[in-house]
Amino acid sequence: MKLLATGRRTMMVATLVLLAVGIGCGGKNRGPVGITGMPRTINVRDWPFWLDIPIQTQDLERIWRTSIDIVSERHAMSVMDKESGYIRTEWRPDPARTEESRYTLRIRLAESKIRMGIEVRELPSMRYVTVLNNTPATPWTSMYQELRDRLATVR
Repeated sequence: MKLLATGRRTMMVATLVLLAVGIGCGGKNRGPVGITGMPRTINVRDWPFWLDIPIQTQDLERIWRTSIDIVSERHAMSVMDKESGYIRTEWRPDPARTEESRYTLRIRLAESKIRMGIEVRELPSMRYVTVLNNTPATPWTSMYQELRDRLATVR
């Protein structure tokens, strides 16, 4: 009797382990998300991939300085035109991956937002990737979040 009860218990534990492994491996969208409200993996067909960052002020000078401070900490600037509210960075390789990225910002005061364009391409082929990972470790998510958080306090 004791052997039968132990066998059943072992079988139940084995079943639960297999079920847990199956659930854990079942979806590719497992793990933490970088920007809430967006999927963990984003299929991209058109480049750049655009995200909107809401702004609370119409003070172009403050928005411009804050945006330049955040973006220039991460990338070298390629094009800056304050009057049109346009910023584009140079391509920068990601040392942790075999890809490079650049960003475009368009300040739209009339729409109370900044459009952030993200471009990522593989190295050495220079082909644009087809999937963006939305995780906390992805460089574009941290830039988006810092822009969003700091610009939300600019009034």
